[in-house]
Amino acid sequence: MTRSAMSDPIGPLSGSLALRDLSGGPDARPGDDPSGRVADPHGPRPARQESTVAPHPGEAMSSTASRPRAVAPEGSTPRVRSSPTRPAARKALAAALKQALATTSLDKITVAGLSRSAGVTRQAFYYHFLDVPDLAVWVFTTEVADHILAHRTRQAWAQGFVELLGYLRMHREQIYSVIRALSSVELEQFFYRHFRRMMASIVGEVEESLPDDARGGLNPHDRQFIIDHYAIAVVGHLLHWLATDMRDDPRELVANLQGILDGGVLSSLKRFAQETPSGPDKAQ
Repeated sequence: MTRSAMSDPIGPLSGSLALRDLSGGPDARPGDDPSGRVADPHGPRPARQESTVAPHPGEAMSSTASRPRAVAPEGSTPRVRSSPTRPAARKALAAALKQALATTSLDKITVAGLSRSAGVTRQAFYYHFLDVPDLAVWVFTTEVADHILAHRTRQAWAQGFVELLGYLRMHREQIYSVIRALSSVELEQFFYRHFRRMMASIVGEVEESLPDDARGGLNPHDRQFIIDHYAIAVVGHLLHWLATDMRDDPRELVANLQGILDGGVLSSLKRFAQETPSGPDKAQ
C-alpha cells in the first residue's frame, strides 16, 4: 500500500444521510421475499434497544430493554390510496428521509411527514420500521456497510476510510443522532462485522505474496487471529474518534493507521508462519 491515496481530495458525498450510491443506492436488495419484508444483506440486525446517552458525544451509550415493534396508532390511518410494493416502500421512505434531512434535524422529522412524502401509508411505515430513528439506523448501517465493502482491497481501503470519516464529520449532528439510536454494543458489532470482512480481504491479498512454504505454515487459527487483530484496531480507532467528537483530522488518522498496517500485516503473517504450532488453541 502507498500513501498516495492520502493526497487526493475527498470526493463529493451526495445526500444528507447516504454515501455515494456505490451499490445502486437503497434499491430492493437480493433476499427480498414476496411478502415485502427485506432481508438485510449485511446480516441480521439485533432488536434495537432504547439507549440512554450522555449529552456529550464522547460519553458511553447504554441500552435498556428492547421495545416491541410499534404499530400504527388507532385511528391514524389516512384515507386509502395506492401504496408501492413493500420493498419499494422501504426504498421510498429512505429517499424521503434523506430529502428531509437536508433541511430538518432528525428529531423534528415525523412518521406522518415521511409517509406523505414517500407516498405510502403510515401502516406501511410501521410494517418496516419502529419509528424515524429506526429508519435512520437502517439507512446508515446499510449504506456505510456498502461503502466499507466497496473499498475492501489493499489499494482502496485507505481512501475509502478517509471518505467515510470525512462524510461523518461533515454531517456530525445527524450522525450522532443516528448512532445514539444504537447501543454501544450494537455499534461496535456493526463496525467490527464489516471491517473484519474488509480486513479478511486485505490479509488474503497480502498472504498471496508469501512464499509457498510460508503460506503452508500458517494455520487457520493464526490467520483468523491476525484478521481479528487488525480489524479490531481499525474499529477501536474509529470508535475512539467518534467518542472524542471527531477531533482528529481524518487524513492524519488514516495515514497513521495505514503506516501501521502497511507492512504490519505482512510481518505478522511471516512471523506466525515461522512459529511452530503449539498449545491447545493452535490448529493442527
